[in-house]
Amino acid sequence: MASLRVGLMQEAVTLRFTYTFEESLPRREGVGMMARQYSGAATFEFRREGEAWVVAGHFFDDIGRSGQVSLAQVLPGASSTLSRTSGASGPEQLQAEPSAAADSARRDGPGS
Repeated sequence: MASLRVGLMQEAVTLRFTYTFEESLPRREGVGMMARQYSGAATFEFRREGEAWVVAGHFFDDIGRSGQVSLAQVLPGASSTLSRTSGASGPEQLQAEPSAAADSARRDGPGS
């Protein structure tokens, strides 16, 4: 079963949905596996920053797992590297940082 809602605002599109998933767990008897079904919900906001898309959101399920999502589009010709950061209040996150080699190539021009 699924439920999907889309909200349109002037500068953002919001997507809310529920989902179900199945997880295989070992049986208590120690032999074999059993399938359990769980459900969750998520909200994502899509917006433009200049020419690039940015997606931010969060999700949670009925067995206590949750998280945040943060995605940013890297436009063609803009090289970047990823680094992991972790704040005091949250999990590790990947953040795009401009590549030093890309900055040098842009500054020196092709064939340098």
